[in-house]
Amino acid sequence: MKVHSLHWLLIFLIGIFSATLCFAARGQFALVYDGDGACREGCWQSAAKMAEQAGFKVRFINANTWSEDKFYDVALWIHPGGQSATAATTMTHEQKSRLRKFVADGGGYVGFCAGAFIASAGIRKAKGDVLKPVETFQLIPLLTTLYPEKRAEAVIYPIDWLGTERYLYWEGGPYFEIEKQETVEVIARYSSGEPVTVRNTYGKGRVFVTGLHPEAPESWRTYFKLNDPDGLDYILAEQMIHWVTEQGY
Repeated sequence: MKVHSLHWLLIFLIGIFSATLCFAARGQFALVYDGDGACREGCWQSAAKMAEQAGFKVRFINANTWSEDKFYDVALWIHPGGQSATAATTMTHEQKSRLRKFVADGGGYVGFCAGAFIASAGIRKAKGDVLKPVETFQLIPLLTTLYPEKRAEAVIYPIDWLGTERYLYWEGGPYFEIEKQETVEVIARYSSGEPVTVRNTYGKGRVFVTGLHPEAPESWRTYFKLNDPDGLDYILAEQMIHWVTEQGY
């Protein structure tokens, strides 16, 4: 009886130890981009808040503060809204390659708006337009195009998010051009049908990007005098983070 109890105690302790190792391997930190191309009006701050609410400590990173030490004990990279072309031209080829390696080796990537543009295989200004001459992260095998082409200000869009209608903040975000979908899962679409939120694997890592702003605070809505029928969407941003760090959803 004692041997039997000891046997199950050992199994229990091994399970706890294994879970601890898995958590440690996942990393305690989120890298949040705060450099050129990240908007100054709260984009990187809101991204950091989502990381903290999802249970991660935050390190900020950009082309000028870059170091290999930044990647120690890191679970994911979060790229906020802003100007994707500016961020793409500011970061060097070597830095982009390092980010791709980080994800391929098992890291996560979450992108909001500009973070979706820059994660794609290429960026268009408008439907059928030529690609912008910038090197993107190429973590998603899809092209991104501004949706719709001529809208400048922020709006609240009704979105089909996994079959449920949600209202989300939008400000100059893209849609994804999909021809072959087998390697990418569409999570949300605009009411017109174009994909706005997608996710996929990249090597051993995971990528989850959206042309929307689920991380948008109430102050953004207030500034543009927007009515949001279902309120803040932080839960969706947190779910994106949880998925790329393999915590469910």
